[in-house]
Amino acid sequence: MRITGNNAVHSTKEIDINDNPKIAYKLFEMLNFIVQEMITRPKEIDNLFEDNMPKGAKEAIKKRNKDSTSNPQ
Repeated sequence: MRITGNNAVHSTKEIDINDNPKIAYKLFEMLNFIVQEMITRPKEIDNLFEDNMPKGAKEAIKKRNKDSTSNPQ
């Protein structure tokens, strides 16, 4: 994605209306993949645990995480 983007903005400084639609489609696929892996999937995993974990366990984890960040070893 970076190489294609750099080539597009640093080459002739003109918009090429004849750009390859196949490349554009693949770039959108790659962008969707990145969003899925970096944003959507981690949130879905968090929701699985959040929705199915007992309240007491959630509170214990929050306390543990708070204690570990305020008192680094």
